[in-house]
Amino acid sequence: DKVDERLCNRQGVECLETDLECSSVHGYFKSFKLAVEDSTDYDKIIDNALESSATLLNELVKETPVKAQLVLGLTFYRQTPEEKVLAEKVFRSICEPILLGDNIENFLVRAKVYIREQISQYERLGSGWLFDHFNRANIEVAKYSPLSGSGRVEIPEKIKKMRSV
Repeated sequence: DKVDERLCNRQGVECLETDLECSSVHGYFKSFKLAVEDSTDYDKIIDNALESSATLLNELVKETPVKAQLVLGLTFYRQTPEEKVLAEKVFRSICEPILLGDNIENFLVRAKVYIREQISQYERLGSGWLFDHFNRANIEVAKYSPLSGSGRVEIPEKIKKMRSV
């Protein structure tokens, strides 16, 4: 599944070194599978995923600032006169930096609200799709290295030629 770059700004991201079991997303982001109990209510699934990710994020942020994004895979169904049609849909929270001292609960609340809104919009505007079952929950994490005071941003050639900077 393709990542929407508007939701996942990868600037200031480096490879996260960790001994925890994970897989890699495009070389930088590590994807950690979350232990989430299956349920018929996706609100409970979201709550379980957030609870599971809170522990992991607290552990990772002690070592280094990170950028994190919650990913939830759900299956929806739509009943047609002939059959029950299934479709898997992946929902992602906005990728946000989390620094030492940040309130991780605030990040998790924003992730819940954002994913919950995406799901309800999909059901409302998705031509009759209804929640069927839970597939997977991951949290994608990368080491975050914000620009320091001496850092610089490379200006694209097109803007340099405009002589407006």
